[in-house]
Amino acid sequence: MTVKFNREHFAFYPSNRLVGMVDGADTVQGLLNDLLALKLQEGDLGVLCGNAGLRWLDDDGSRHGLLGHFVRWTQFLTDEREELRQYEEAVAAGLFLVATQLPHQSPVYSAALTAYQRAGASLLRYFGPSVIEELE
Repeated sequence: MTVKFNREHFAFYPSNRLVGMVDGADTVQGLLNDLLALKLQEGDLGVLCGNAGLRWLDDDGSRHGLLGHFVRWTQFLTDEREELRQYEEAVAAGLFLVATQLPHQSPVYSAALTAYQRAGASLLRYFGPSVIEELE
């Protein structure tokens, strides 16, 4: 498996992504294996962790230029600020953010959600095109 850690591209909004925090490298590996067994592509999976993950999350957008800074500023006017803060705190505490790109109506959505739940994922959310669904 070649899922790359901390290699995602900066996104204004993680549209169509199932996102959760997982504790421990072995648990992350098990979750990734379960997701790949569902025939998801390695490119649809991402993991953020450690200082590199925090840099990627880029709380104020400054590492992603003027547009990134503006996007973060507008997100801070909404509930997205609190969600980003929760993910940053979890990554800073040593947890792994695992994100899976898939449409909510995907035939494997339910199985992917179950895989996250079996892995004990916290802060589990689905980021739809215009709404964030709390899954815990």
